[in-house]
Amino acid sequence: MLGTPDGTILDQTSWPTRASDGAALFEAIVQGILDVESYGAASALPKLARRIDPAFDATTGAEVAARAAQGDAVAQAAIEQNAAAVGAACAMLADLLVLDVIVLGSLASYLGEPWIDRVRAQFAREALRHHVAACTVRAASLPNVQDLSGIAAALHTF
Repeated sequence: MLGTPDGTILDQTSWPTRASDGAALFEAIVQGILDVESYGAASALPKLARRIDPAFDATTGAEVAARAAQGDAVAQAAIEQNAAAVGAACAMLADLLVLDVIVLGSLASYLGEPWIDRVRAQFAREALRHHVAACTVRAASLPNVQDLSGIAAALHTF
């Protein structure tokens, strides 16, 4: 899933994939047409869930996560789409910047290892093999620092 700055969420059938036209996807992101925050943040989870079921009434990422933990199929699908999108973004960053480590932010803390494993799996499917082998995707090591946790953990690592 990708989103545009106006809040429109695009599913994987409507945006170019790395396999079919990765250059166009990269160019769109660079031009600001697509906004990672609109699908990769906790605030995107209720929007993703409402795309699946317009009657879904959770308003926060925490509510979606709680419903997913209770077995709600819509909430689980929203989290799955979110993890796939974050993993795809990580793959693009690793391929573009040849990164050694990608530190995931607050969603990794909220959703835990199952979500991180989904992100890693998508990353492994989409990134170039040698970048997958060289780059670690992990949660921040400093919990409860919210969106700054990724930066703080990266600084703490080095």
